[in-house]
Amino acid sequence: PAAATAAEGEPSVGFILCESCVWGLLVLGLSLAAAGSSLSGVFSLVGALCGGNVIFTIPGLLWLKLGGGGGGAAVRAAASGAAADGAARAGAVGAGWRRRLPTALLLCGVGAFITVAGTFATLQSMVEGGGR
Repeated sequence: PAAATAAEGEPSVGFILCESCVWGLLVLGLSLAAAGSSLSGVFSLVGALCGGNVIFTIPGLLWLKLGGGGGGAAVRAAASGAAADGAARAGAVGAGWRRRLPTALLLCGVGAFITVAGTFATLQSMVEGGGR
């Protein structure tokens, strides 16, 4: 267990394993897609998989976690040093998440729909058209 803990500022072993699996599966999937189709089909698949996530899902999650705009009174007070301890600063960043939840869920839902529908449409066109 002592070897599994990461030093301050370094990623944990679990994070490294998870990230390596995700990247490995991504490379394998794109290699298989490139082997059986044209380059335009690969670009369509990459756009379908990454486009909705980058445009909608990631901003939705960031909106939920950090909020938008210049921040509320608690964030400004924490940034100015009015909140002396770190716990108050950490709590101020995520304050008001319930107010942001509907917007974040909408963004994440739209991103998931675009990702799934785009991937389905791209794979269907690759199968029907032979990747052309």
